[in-house]
Amino acid sequence: MEISVFEKMLQTHEQWYQQTISGVGEPDESDKLNLEDETLQNYQTDGVLLHDAAFSGTDIISSRFDNTDLSHAYIYQCHFRQTIFTNSNFKKAQLQDCELTDVTFQSCILPHISLEGCTLRNVCFIDCDLDWAYFSEGAYEHIIFRRCRLEGTVITDLTLTHPAFEENKITDNYPVQVSDVVIQDAKGSRTVGSFAALTQGI
Repeated sequence: MEISVFEKMLQTHEQWYQQTISGVGEPDESDKLNLEDETLQNYQTDGVLLHDAAFSGTDIISSRFDNTDLSHAYIYQCHFRQTIFTNSNFKKAQLQDCELTDVTFQSCILPHISLEGCTLRNVCFIDCDLDWAYFSEGAYEHIIFRRCRLEGTVITDLTLTHPAFEENKITDNYPVQVSDVVIQDAKGSRTVGSFAALTQGI
């Protein structure tokens, strides 16, 4: 997909959103961004509004998103490769059946994000807010959570191969909820059902 075409779609989406929140007139739902079966490569942006946007079957490769609002976005069967998100907002975004490879989330806001049926390889969450995030029914390999907020975070029905949890913020009032997680590392394979067991010895 040509970057210029995508930029025009972004402008139309932002106009739709501004009209939606203003309550003036009747926003045209066809102006809402719905990117399907496209490839976006070598794209760099700062401050783009993608609130409530939809992505389906889209490849995003070697791209960078700074200060991007992806809150409430729906992302289905998309592939992210060699992509960086910094200071971006994924609050209540939904990622379903996606593949993320060599992806970094740096200082991002991700509370209540949902990742279901996703495959993650070499993915880093660094200094992120992952309160009440929901990770389920996927396979993660070489994933790192470093200095993240994990209040009430749910990790369930996952296979984690060589995961790393480093200096994260955990609270007793709303602990991380872990169930049916298979860990695969140098010690072999084991199933754990608590965050303490998940992080022990890794």
